[in-house]
Formats: sequence, C-alpha cells, structure tokens
Amino acid sequence: MCYTKLKNCVQQHQMLIEYCKKLENIFTLIVLAQVMFLAMVICLVGFQLLLVDTPTSKKASLVLNLCGVLCQLLMFTYSCDDLMRQSVNVGNASFSGPWPILPMNEAGATVRKNLLIIIMRSHKICCITAGKFFPVSLQTFTGVLSTAMSYFTLLRNTSLDATNS
Repeated sequence: MCYTKLKNCVQQHQMLIEYCKKLENIFTLIVLAQVMFLAMVICLVGFQLLLVDTPTSKKASLVLNLCGVLCQLLMFTYSCDDLMRQSVNVGNASFSGPWPILPMNEAGATVRKNLLIIIMRSHKICCITAGKFFPVSLQTFTGVLSTAMSYFTLLRNTSLDATNS
C-alpha cells in the first residue's frame, strides 16, 4: 500500500518536473528581457527622480512608477524563488517521512530505495532561468537592484562631469 502511494507521488512529481521544463523552455528569453528591462527602468526612473530638475507633480508620478516596477520585479522573482524552494522541499519531505518504521522485508527495502532516489533527484532543483544564464530567485531581485544602482551611479558621475565641464 505504501509503495502504491509512493509510486503515485513519484508519477505526479515527474509530471511537475516536465511541466517546469516546458515553462523554462517557453519563458527563458522572456524572463531575460524582463529582468534587463526592469533594471534599466529602475535606473532611469531613479535618475529622473534624483538628479534631473523635475517638477514635484512629476516626482510623485515617478515614485509611484518606481514602486510599481519594484513590486513587479519582487512578485516575479518571488514566484520563481518559491518554485525552487518547493523543489527542494520534496527531498526534505521524503527524508522526514516515516521510512524508518517500514518493515525490513523486500517491500520495505523497495520503498526505502525509491525514497533514496527521490531525495537524490530533489538535489537537481527545478527553476526558471533568465536566458539559461542564471536562475531567477530573490537573489536576482537584489542583483537587479545592485545593477540598477551601479548604472545610476555611472549616469550620475557622467552627468556631474558634463555639468562641471
């Protein structure tokens, strides 16, 4: 009975892995473009907000725009990060199960062996990548913010150099 339930779980897990692979193949270039575009928008809106002499009414619009872009990036990266965490949790849940109390007969040994395979498979994390360059996660969110700040600093230095000349 345990083996039948485990077999059904494994089949469902394999279907989910295939689904994730299909999502990855479809969205990988779109994700790359989205991440690059959002980094540039954050940089340029920040530049307009802090360095350019912008009227106060437009600054309110820019702040709302920046908040919207940051929320979009956070939701986007959070969902990809959640996929990765849930993928890892499959192995953790398998290990945390009641496998030690299984009987020491052939059926128990088969279930233990299959659980070991599940745990080993869970080490290969399911994820959505940006152009197959890097997995998208909450670390991507902080990386995009860091990159945007670097671009912003470069624009600021260039702007200040042009003003001083």
